[in-house]
Amino acid sequence: MGHFSPLEGESAVIADGDVAKVITGCHIDGWATNASFTIVVGATGANACTGQKADLVVACNQAMLAAQRAIIPGGKNTDVTEAIARVCEEYKINPVEGVLSHKIMKYCIDSNDVIINKECTGQAVAEFEFAAGDVIGLDVYCSTGKGVPMESENRSTVYKRDINKQYMLKMKSSRSFFSEIEKRFPSMPFSIRQLNDITGAKVGVKECQDHDLIHEYPVLCDKKDAFVAQFGATVAILPKSTAVLSGNMVLDSAAYVPDNKVENEEVAALIKRDMWAKEDKKKK
Repeated sequence: MGHFSPLEGESAVIADGDVAKVITGCHIDGWATNASFTIVVGATGANACTGQKADLVVACNQAMLAAQRAIIPGGKNTDVTEAIARVCEEYKINPVEGVLSHKIMKYCIDSNDVIINKECTGQAVAEFEFAAGDVIGLDVYCSTGKGVPMESENRSTVYKRDINKQYMLKMKSSRSFFSEIEKRFPSMPFSIRQLNDITGAKVGVKECQDHDLIHEYPVLCDKKDAFVAQFGATVAILPKSTAVLSGNMVLDSAAYVPDNKVENEEVAALIKRDMWAKEDKKKK
């Protein structure tokens, strides 16, 4: 489901028919943006993907489009969660539990205002209203399984500094590792393979974790026979419109032939709705 960023020698071989997610992110002076998309490897117009995998990818993509259009000035985070659920229901696919989309601020990609991917018992979030100037890191996850995350056996390699914790580290390798984090990744997530001394980092991670200086992003998965898709975008709310800053890649519809489709006219209209408010032309 997420946070799989393998080190050299731990990668898996990608083959035709695999469901593959690509996630990218960057920041400029602390303002961050992320984007993600999912494909079925080898799917093209001449060799279209069909069945459950096609349902999954198309459902997740259209759930993302619906979610983007539900983010409007005066709208609520609960409207976005509902939009995702309604699209997934049309394709008989499950939204993944426990996934949060955060309001983004400078040097902070995970503020307290969040959108939950799926509403379920014990995982409620506080309702808030969107306003002009908000920037949202939108993540939509869907699964052919139950959509309940569990920790994978794969090694965690993605971490984030906890800026509220301080500790005098004992080991030289830990101090070197932590010093590089402080300089290069003071507030943003990072992968061990981005560091200069990967071997030393593997050692330094443990002591830093033991004293809560960093937090890991565990590799999550669904049950073994399930497939998971993710589409992510960064959107900015303007006074009259919503602009997609990143993650607006268009899915090749000819490459996917799902068994199901959106029958509900209200849901179909939401997916197709123009996000950009047209200016009224003044009469001369």
